[in-house]
Amino acid sequence: MAYAIEFRNKVLKALIKINEPHYSAIKKQIYDLAENPRPQGYRKLKGRKGYRIRVGDYRIIYEILLVNLVNR
Repeated sequence: MAYAIEFRNKVLKALIKINEPHYSAIKKQIYDLAENPRPQGYRKLKGRKGYRIRVGDYRIIYEILLVNLVNR
């Protein structure tokens, strides 16, 4: 099951400032989270909801939101 990716505005602004090749690696990892939201090396955040993964010197902080759909 693929998940949807949503970005906060400040994330988009921060991504624009990152140079290659880091930008491409981060972008790829973010979109890979749609297929596997708990990849190897992910960590649960302490003291708040969410997870983090490392991409080089950068960290991607994210949440997984689950929605139950009922078909009647």
